[in-house]
Amino acid sequence: LMSDRIEQAQQQQQQQHNREEEDAKYEALKQRLRAVQEQIQRVGAQLERTRGDEQSARSKLHSDTKSLKACKLSVRKSQMQIDGLQQRKSTLEQQIPELDANEARDRSAAEQGSRRQELEHAKEAKSEEYRAAQ
Repeated sequence: LMSDRIEQAQQQQQQQHNREEEDAKYEALKQRLRAVQEQIQRVGAQLERTRGDEQSARSKLHSDTKSLKACKLSVRKSQMQIDGLQQRKSTLEQQIPELDANEARDRSAAEQGSRRQELEHAKEAKSEEYRAAQ
């Protein structure tokens, strides 16, 4: 009878000890679960910030790409204008000798015309002298 009580007391003590161990394990698991949940929330918040940053970066990249394309188009237009002006300059430079020759010819013709006029005046003056002398 006494041995039954001792055995029963030992079993109760063992059960109590087992319950305490299970309770301690349960509390440790609850704490670990809370820590994991907090970590999940932090990671979720970080993910949202990262998504926002990514969207902002994509938007900026899109804007910068459009701007770059516009700049490239402007450079191409400017290059075409430069090419056109260089071609025009080259054409005008090729015309310079011809224009110089034309100018020299015109000057020579003008000089000859004024000499002719002088001769005509001199001839008329001589004719008038000759008529006056008669």
